Amino acid sequence: MRNIYLLMLLALVSFSFTSCDKDEIIKPEQEMELLSSKANKDKLTGVDEWGFNFQAHHFDNYLINAILGDPAFANFPHYKQTIYNGEGISFWNDLISDYDYIPYMMPVDLLDCKLIMHWNEGLLSKDGIYPDTWIDSNGWITFHFKMNKDGEKWSYFRKLVSSRSTDYMADGIWYDQYGNEIGVQSYDWPTLIITQIVNTGDVPFFFDQTYTSPYGPGFGKYKLKSQHEAKNVEQGWFSGSYWSPIFCNGDMVDFLEGGTLRIHYVMRYEPNVIYKEIDQIKGEVTSSLTGETFKIREIDRYLGTPDSFIGTWHYNLIGDMGTHYIGTLTMDMNTGAITIEQTVCN
Repeated sequence: MRNIYLLMLLALVSFSFTSCDKDEIIKPEQEMELLSSKANKDKLTGVDEWGFNFQAHHFDNYLINAILGDPAFANFPHYKQTIYNGEGISFWNDLISDYDYIPYMMPVDLLDCKLIMHWNEGLLSKDGIYPDTWIDSNGWITFHFKMNKDGEKWSYFRKLVSSRSTDYMADGIWYDQYGNEIGVQSYDWPTLIITQIVNTGDVPFFFDQTYTSPYGPGFGKYKLKSQHEAKNVEQGWFSGSYWSPIFCNGDMVDFLEGGTLRIHYVMRYEPNVIYKEIDQIKGEVTSSLTGETFKIREIDRYLGTPDSFIGTWHYNLIGDMGTHYIGTLTMDMNTGAITIEQTVCN
């Protein structure tokens, strides 16, 4: 990808280097032009050693391995030269000894940070090829950073969608052509829009604060040119990934993320008055705590008015190790606050 990709994977941590300007940060690579992703003609199948599964639009591994194995870095000296398997600081020291620019791409504090990414074909193809532009591509991507250091766990979830050619940004806020706020600026991904951020635990200071777009975090509505230009009813299918905490007796007992889902959405709306969306979700997802795989049957409902935006999730999750979760959660999409309506755990 273009030179801006140098910091793309770590747009979240770029603030930790605010004492350096961008020219300073990328100085070691100023003479290096990234090879075009379109030069990669080999079909990419399965999960590679670094954690990428391009056919499934999925990455699951250490954050550092995303930097070491992404084809966007194909002509950088570090590309696919080594793999991190949890060796610790000795690996880092050897790595920066060989590639002294790595600390400009991520801080050592995140060496053991795990990362799960999901994206669609509009963002990065199954052949590992990036489009010439993400504008009007209907592309999207989710990140879930998580870390457990000395028993202290934190996680950071972020969702981004591609901008439309009619969208515009002012003072760090993205708006559609009618002036509706749809997201916030992604500093190192200038044509992508942050629509949702969820923090759990003591997240490092350089990550962004919790945020949910007033326009709504669902992917379906961003596939439209504009809700004002479309019909009053819209429906369709798309592939996605799963993200949900699981509660039993008021306590969070599991966290399900990733997976492969098929989602059917139906949206009904009156511009500037009311917005309704129903998502029917089917697929599989794996517990990040136990490794148990769950079959998903879920219906999500979103209701938006000029004053509020509420999402309600009705889930039925059947695990391959005998666990069964049934429940209803309600989330204020403006504040990120979750209300536990009812749960059954077996």
